Amino acid sequence: MTVLSLSTKQKYGTLLGPNSAFIPGHYESIATVTVGSGQAASIDFTSIPTTYQHLQVRGMVRQSGAGTGLANLVYRFNADPLTNGDTSSSNYVGQYFYGNGTSQGAGISNRNYCSDHVNGGATTNTFATFVMDIYDYQDTNKYRFFRCLSGCDLNGSGELTMWSGFWKNTSALNQLTFYPDNGNFVQYSHVSLYGIKVAA
Repeated sequence: MTVLSLSTKQKYGTLLGPNSAFIPGHYESIATVTVGSGQAASIDFTSIPTTYQHLQVRGMVRQSGAGTGLANLVYRFNADPLTNGDTSSSNYVGQYFYGNGTSQGAGISNRNYCSDHVNGGATTNTFATFVMDIYDYQDTNKYRFFRCLSGCDLNGSGELTMWSGFWKNTSALNQLTFYPDNGNFVQYSHVSLYGIKVAA
């Protein structure tokens, strides 16, 4: 991910110095959720600080629902999906590309999917991993946009998927929720939220 734009690229007048110190954009840990033995219906990040340019989420997830392959990970911005979440399909747009070693494909979705995760009946102790970037999460002049890369090896099968999409809302992002499309997150599912600062 590019965290230094052309407008902020640092320039040096000489290779011999003296020059000011180079300070690149950097990541700061905001919060981490690890699911315990009781499982979890959702993973929530609330009261997200407003002091960053972008956000990044890194996760390793598996669900308890039936099925032997991969399932869809669902995201929600600014609302608890189990109570008052925005469930209108017209407010979410996404597209995806995938490959599994023998086939590949692409498509468009009007669901709020952002990644793959592993079904409860898949190979024991396997988890899908993902990295999700959320851009300009405080900018109220545009929709909330993300991209996400995810993948999983299921002992001889698996899939690599690239998602991108947006929520048709210009509200600043202050809460982020993930939940499985079937069942609960199982023990050891793990999701971390980071803030990205761009060098001035």
